[in-house]
Amino acid sequence: METEQKEKLSILIKRRGTIKGKITRMTNYINNFNKETDDLNEIKARSTDLQKVMEDYENVQSSIEEYATASDREYEEERSSVETKYYSLKSSMERLLDSPISNSSQHSNKNYYMSSPLVKLPQLELPTFHGELKEWPTFKNLFTCAVDRSNIPTLQKFQYLKTALKGEAAGLVSSLLISEENYSKALEILTTRYENKTIIVNHHLKNFINYPTITKSNLKEYLTVLQQSLDSLKALSIPVDTWDVVIIFLITQKLDNSLRAAWEINRKDSSIPTLTELLEFLNLRVTAYELINDRVQEKPQQYFKPTHKVTHLTTSPATTMPNVQCTMCQGQHYLYKCPTFLELTVDKRIEFIKSQMLCYNCLQPFNNKHKCSRKRCYICNGRHHSIIHMENPPRKQ
Repeated sequence: METEQKEKLSILIKRRGTIKGKITRMTNYINNFNKETDDLNEIKARSTDLQKVMEDYENVQSSIEEYATASDREYEEERSSVETKYYSLKSSMERLLDSPISNSSQHSNKNYYMSSPLVKLPQLELPTFHGELKEWPTFKNLFTCAVDRSNIPTLQKFQYLKTALKGEAAGLVSSLLISEENYSKALEILTTRYENKTIIVNHHLKNFINYPTITKSNLKEYLTVLQQSLDSLKALSIPVDTWDVVIIFLITQKLDNSLRAAWEINRKDSSIPTLTELLEFLNLRVTAYELINDRVQEKPQQYFKPTHKVTHLTTSPATTMPNVQCTMCQGQHYLYKCPTFLELTVDKRIEFIKSQMLCYNCLQPFNNKHKCSRKRCYICNGRHHSIIHMENPPRKQ
């Protein structure tokens, strides 16, 4: 029985030593505190912790006195020594917190007070991570700031980490029991898996290389994916700025016929284009498509009110939708109704007509069955289509 009591007493004395060590470290911190550079909020946090430390000391010391055989005087001296340190330390903390802040200290904490919100902001929720490579950097940064760098116990940090992980990511650490040692091991496993530079680079490359054919309906989405991928590669120190020729080739191979034709016509010479030029061209296309859609949606309903003559001509979808194919975009409409063609300047329209060997008047390909319309330009009555009319045509040499 005496052996068991001695073992318990030895454990209690060690625990008391640990508690007294905390008080000593707090005292050293306060003695070395610099009001000009250090943060007063740390003193507030330590002051709250000091009260709990003293309560732990009282409980341990009371337990020691039950097992030990020392005199009452020795116990009194022990308690008096610790209490003196406690009240001296608490007094120093309160004095520092109540002391006026110097001008330089106010300047150093200026950003802190300026950044304090004037309204109560909603509490941020802990982010979740499902194993998506592109989400890892954001999750890691938020988790590090909110949890990993906090003063909460390591076991609690591990519990927060397991709560935040979902799907594949949760499976990687599911076998680890919650302990202080396994917390660092879990972070190491996740970092090794999701900070593999080769995997991340391949992921971002596939995002824009394996994208399906680019049309006017998904062009805006593709430009967003492309920009995100290139920015992520730059963040990994990949020299994408020197890849213009390769990236331009990959993008242009994915453009549909209308976008590809418009891009080739838009080029002013045979020099090698830059990626910036291609992106500017595509972004202008996105803007044009959005403006056209807005105009169609805002057009009043009465503008489409059919007249008696139109009603008479309209018989069935088969007769109102002739089997035609646009030379530029391969859509089911005539070239003179093509939105892509109409966005071009008159000079560019004429260049396209020449390149496709089309009739200047009816805009149809020349072939054995070609029968040109008798209609003329309604502006000058010339033998050409009205949409390629030029006010000051170049003189023939």
